[in-house]
Amino acid sequence: MLGAATVAMAARIAALPAWQPLRPEEEATPPAPPPAARPAAGRVIALTPDEPDDHRTAFRHLDTFGPAIRPLNRLRINTVEPRWSIDLGAWRLRVDGLVARPLVFDYAALRRLPATRVVADFYCVEGWSVRDLEWVGVKLSTVLDLAEPLPEGRWVNFFTFPGVYRESLSLEQARMDDVILAYQLNGQPLPPENGWPLRLLVPQMYGYKSAKWLDRIEVIDRRQLGYWERRGWPPDPWIR
Repeated sequence: MLGAATVAMAARIAALPAWQPLRPEEEATPPAPPPAARPAAGRVIALTPDEPDDHRTAFRHLDTFGPAIRPLNRLRINTVEPRWSIDLGAWRLRVDGLVARPLVFDYAALRRLPATRVVADFYCVEGWSVRDLEWVGVKLSTVLDLAEPLPEGRWVNFFTFPGVYRESLSLEQARMDDVILAYQLNGQPLPPENGWPLRLLVPQMYGYKSAKWLDRIEVIDRRQLGYWERRGWPPDPWIR
């Protein structure tokens, strides 16, 4: 059973107009953490190189949708960032911390890395989901391999523009094949409200792990909790 607070939040969000962002003042009153077990589930349909379809590889299927999840036809936009207007010419992705080779990518350099397409369902803890979204980007493992994490680097932090939001994964989670740095959604560049020019995508976890407007990745030696996790949400919100 979903907790009363989670059900109430889902009803509140469902009443909002499509594409309405979360107001900054709502940051101080986050919804209650979800219960330990939820009926929701997700499924990654395919993981493929962004190349001819004969390279398509079935990746993983999880359980089907739970009855408490409300399917939508597009992503709702919730954010605690006060703005997300980014100058692409000035934007950089920095990869640093406990790595042998700190890196800085501009957008063109990132796009030159091998591309991967992930088709997956997206789940939000507020009780809604969107099916079969097609994301294109670079495997996070590819970027980490280029940076060469040091042996003591076991966790990865993700920072976003302009600096309010942050997330984290273990190095093992960050290397999962379906975890990508996405720059396209459904055949188009990411819309600004969906994280353009770059967002993290972690399809096997609830949406708050997929940080938008990414501009820094840091490898560290211990877990540091993300924005919502510091407010009571679980740090490993697997879709079950």
